[in-house]
Amino acid sequence: MHTGRITPSEVQALGDFWLGKIQEPSQIERLLEAFAARSGLVPEGAYRVRESSALSEELRGLLLRAPGHVWVSFSNGSQSWLFIGAVSVGLSYERNAPVLWVNGYSKDATLVESGAWAVDHDGKWRRCGSRATNPNN
Repeated sequence: MHTGRITPSEVQALGDFWLGKIQEPSQIERLLEAFAARSGLVPEGAYRVRESSALSEELRGLLLRAPGHVWVSFSNGSQSWLFIGAVSVGLSYERNAPVLWVNGYSKDATLVESGAWAVDHDGKWRRCGSRATNPNN
């Protein structure tokens, strides 16, 4: 008979399930898009670019050097932004919330943002610590 209490092994299984789900590319893409839209790095009115062929040659080159990573891009007039991201499993587990490692680039492939970011329960993105080396590389 189950007592209604969650055992430590059940807690671990739930944590493993949750971490597995947030590592799915579609989930990472949704988180990365939300980060880009709410971080203040992309101006209002920018639209999502979904085809890599629409990116500048410099940004397409970055995608070739980041196989397996999820990306989102936005454009507004002559400006473009590319965000490449991956889930930081260790930080996500530690914080019990999704944490993304994000590299953000301008149209000419200049790095404009790099770091780990977590979304709070209020929907705001906050940097996790200082700009450090990506633990996923």
